[in-house]
Amino acid sequence: RIRLSLIAEYGSVALNDQSRVLDISGSPFSWSVPEPSDGGANPDGHHGQPLIPGGNDETNNDGALFCSDHTFLADGRVLAAGGTAYYQDPEIGDTDIGVVELEGLPNARVYDPATNRWSQTGSMGVGRWYPSLVTLGNGDVFVASGVEKLVKPIYPDHLADSLANVRKTETYDASAGTWRDNGAAAARSLPLFPRLHLLPNGHVYYNAAGQAFNPFGQAYDEALWNIAASYDPASRRWKELGIPGADGGILGSLLELDLGQPISDLARLGIPGGGKSLTLPGFRGSTFSVMLPLQPDPLGRYTKASFLTAGGVLNPPSPGSYFSTSDSRVTTVDTERGNALTTRPTGDLNRPRWYPSGVLLPTGEVIAFSGADRDEVATPGLEFPIRQAELWDPRTGDWRPIAEGHRPRTYHNSAALLPDGRVLIGGHAPITTLYLRHINLPGGFAPNERDPSFELYSPPYLFRGERPRIVSAPARPEYGATFDVVVDRPATEIESLVLVRNPSQTHVTDADQRNVVLRVLGRSG
Repeated sequence: RIRLSLIAEYGSVALNDQSRVLDISGSPFSWSVPEPSDGGANPDGHHGQPLIPGGNDETNNDGALFCSDHTFLADGRVLAAGGTAYYQDPEIGDTDIGVVELEGLPNARVYDPATNRWSQTGSMGVGRWYPSLVTLGNGDVFVASGVEKLVKPIYPDHLADSLANVRKTETYDASAGTWRDNGAAAARSLPLFPRLHLLPNGHVYYNAAGQAFNPFGQAYDEALWNIAASYDPASRRWKELGIPGADGGILGSLLELDLGQPISDLARLGIPGGGKSLTLPGFRGSTFSVMLPLQPDPLGRYTKASFLTAGGVLNPPSPGSYFSTSDSRVTTVDTERGNALTTRPTGDLNRPRWYPSGVLLPTGEVIAFSGADRDEVATPGLEFPIRQAELWDPRTGDWRPIAEGHRPRTYHNSAALLPDGRVLIGGHAPITTLYLRHINLPGGFAPNERDPSFELYSPPYLFRGERPRIVSAPARPEYGATFDVVVDRPATEIESLVLVRNPSQTHVTDADQRNVVLRVLGRSG
């Protein structure tokens, strides 16, 4: 329905995004439609906070699920927080032409797979477009960042918050269905969809990465995004941990090198990936952040968490870099040492890629899917897609090319690990060409149209022979307790046992993705 320009027309023609359920248990796969299909936000209309009054009477696009975040609750339901209201700000007369605005929603919605229905739960205290959710150790959910208005983030009634992302953080009480403001000490400037993770000590870790999308690619305080930090839900305070790559790990090792020695001498310093890459310190935009498997120490404690970051673009400050990077690094947080931060380079991606989806396998390997050769948000329609996936080996720190996808997938691509060990890949929803309308350009550029298809990828570990089968295991292991797992193979043949959390990926990363390698106390039979 866009005839000329996305920016001039979208506020009038956009519709609320729809949800669907894909059932892959049968052949062929099947779809169903939840009720209500758009999640049911703002049934009485959402009139927002336009900078210029008027032109905000749309009701067909004021409760979109687009750009919300989602995660599983402990009971298997799905919480989606935030979203989008579209309108013209301002509209030129009654022409439906104006300057589009995308406003973040305060709504939170819960999907129940048992009934295939959405319901409204408590609303957040502030609207959020592109927020991040993290499930805390007690089952409550922490939300950070987002922006109240994307294109014109000026708020006359609270001017101090203008030209920046939402600094306020909130926590969702899953039992009561309500949100609480975490207070002034819990506020922090973060990028959109900040790459957040739960540490073994219950703190929330920010991995100095996210989407540098707003407004027009920048916020006035974005230099703060270079600093990794951790949030303590008990004290409701943040602690700055340093800039990844400038924490004494990489730079300190370089100082040990004799002048004139080749970069390959990193290998003699014991840095995995030495000789393959030098990681530049600081923020990464449009990259994935994958928590590597949590490993028990000899006492059975989990005290260190490591995070793989690869691809994206180098920034801020804005405008940052336009072309994608092959840079890859591993950052480790030691919770026994006050969340001390260290960073080491690992092997470069074989192809620089913007916006790759990262999937952690039960083996500890990581696969990078899809993406583009440059920042599609800067010049949509002028990017070249990357269809070949790559696999990272934690033993060597190397990436190696693997199979090529059937379809090009750049912006809004997704990939999720399935219970049977395969990976489901889907998505491709580009911005209109140069912010005008959808035009496919010749010359190998990515198609500028939405792709509703999905495909399945079988990782190499599925071809290593017959897989062991779990015969019995407890339905609900208890904290601090031991339990038995019975398999159809001699116990001596089982190398490791891993708990894998259900995936909930949004914008190429999964804040709640977590693999836990269990400590084996004994083997028999």
